[in-house]
Amino acid sequence: MKMIYLQNNVFHSIIEPVPGWTLEQCFPPDFLAQCVPWQEGAKQGWIYDPETGFFSEPPPFIPPEPGPEPEPDELRVALEFLSGVRDNEL
Repeated sequence: MKMIYLQNNVFHSIIEPVPGWTLEQCFPPDFLAQCVPWQEGAKQGWIYDPETGFFSEPPPFIPPEPGPEPEPDELRVALEFLSGVRDNEL
């Protein structure tokens, strides 16, 4: 029997027992508690709804709006910090 291992209700991977063994013989109970029966058509990365028992595609990724450009002094200070150089060493 195939099962789907979930991480935070997201389809992570399909698990199957070793031939001739049961899932319970191959995996610990706390791991199996994070699994649901395999569903035809479900894909890795899809979201599982425990209320309905079905998977759905995740919403499309929307990149965040870019933040404001840093002021030149802020950028200089950040670069100095990252490089380990200080004003008095320039």
